Amino acid sequence: YHPSSGAVVFAVADGVSSAEHSHIGASAACRSAANTIMDSLEGRVEKIDWQELVRQAAWQVIAQARAVLGADTDVELAERQFATTLVTGLARPTEDGAAVSVIQIGDSSAWILRGNRYQCILGSKFESKAEVVTSATAALPRVPQVTPRGGLLLPGEVLLIGTDGFGDPLGAGDDAVGRHFAEVLSRPCNPFRFVHSLDFSRENFDDDRTLIALWPNPRSPRRRR
Repeated sequence: YHPSSGAVVFAVADGVSSAEHSHIGASAACRSAANTIMDSLEGRVEKIDWQELVRQAAWQVIAQARAVLGADTDVELAERQFATTLVTGLARPTEDGAAVSVIQIGDSSAWILRGNRYQCILGSKFESKAEVVTSATAALPRVPQVTPRGGLLLPGEVLLIGTDGFGDPLGAGDDAVGRHFAEVLSRPCNPFRFVHSLDFSRENFDDDRTLIALWPNPRSPRRRR
């Protein structure tokens, strides 16, 4: 949380299952991305350079690989052992709502929940007609071209950022999983209920799940930037 702007900065990373140390790469990518965005909010740069953010996150994954495997570790080995997805961005209060900007590397994704409908704001595997983004099948430390997506998050809506362990069973959001989370997340809920709901069982969907939910506070003052 950035107090002076009211912004909430988030990052979700899902280590590639075939990479032995991908959990380390995921942690490094999240720390790097959050720090880069927070630095921009502090005014150290004029605006967020999303491509530079990706380069910095990739470099941190490589640096962690070299710390674990040795200083001569090359990028290819770092990718095989530490590869990770990344979805990162921020939500800032404005006079019209929370302005959301988010980028994607890999198959983790983000959605806006309105009532019982889910709008995927990034690339997603279940969308047959979705626009194909260049980063959809990539993983750090590769450095794909990224374009920020987003829009306004209004009171009563929920921003969701999650790994494919959540996104795959969610699908289009029109079956039991979607209906369940539309009910649970209709308002800020007890953290234990949140975690319990995420720990659901469904045949053929057993991947790791990470999920962030962000609710705008209609009573909070809206700041100008």
